[in-house]
Formats: sequence, structure tokens, C-alpha cells
Amino acid sequence: MSQFTSPLNIEFIDERTWKILDPFEYHIDTYPSEKVVQVPTDFITDFASIPRIFWIILSPFGEYGKAAVIHDYLYRTVGCGYTKAEADLIFLQAMQILKVPYWKQYVIYQSVNYFGHRAWNKPRGIK
Repeated sequence: MSQFTSPLNIEFIDERTWKILDPFEYHIDTYPSEKVVQVPTDFITDFASIPRIFWIILSPFGEYGKAAVIHDYLYRTVGCGYTKAEADLIFLQAMQILKVPYWKQYVIYQSVNYFGHRAWNKPRGIK
């Protein structure tokens, strides 16, 4: 089973931006796994990129926060060798591990699946 293997240690920067203070890991499919997403120190995240109008229903900082950081990292590094579809499925799997309610998993996954192309294709520079 997939697993987060380190705590998420973050620092608030501004209204929508947080900095990772310690390396953060997620093992994909099994633990231990050769497929590991390692988010480095100083990586900048906005957690879930949910438009403000929807924050009353889904906060960017919900119980899916750890999964959102992994997803942000995959998108900003062009998947670390994964496709967009695989990155979105890793996000879904991570939300399942975190026991996010099914309806939230469904809404968030479908949103990144349908609307994430712009973020996936944007020029990158890891911060």
C-alpha cells in the first residue's frame, strides 16, 4: 500500500503560498517502493489550486493537503517521469490513503483531470 513516510513541515509565506521546510516523501503503490516522490526542502506549494469562489465547499488546505503537495510537485517537475494522467492518479491514490471522503476525491480528481492541462503545460522552474 502507498504511504507518506515523512511529516509535512511547512512555513506560511503569504495568503496562497507555503514553503516546505524538510524533505517530504510519498511511496507509490507499496511501501517500501522504488517509486518514490521526494519533495525537496524549499519547494513552494499552494496546496490544492482551488479557485477562491469554491473555498466555501473545498478549502485549498483540506485533509487532502499532503496529497496536493505531491501533486503540485509532480506538475512542476513535469511528472518526475510520470505523465499528467499518472500524476493525477497518484493524487487520487494519495487522497485515498489519507481517507479523504469519496465525494471530495471525486470532485478534486475530476477537476485536475479536466482542468489541469494549463498548469501541466506551463513553463517550469522549481522553487
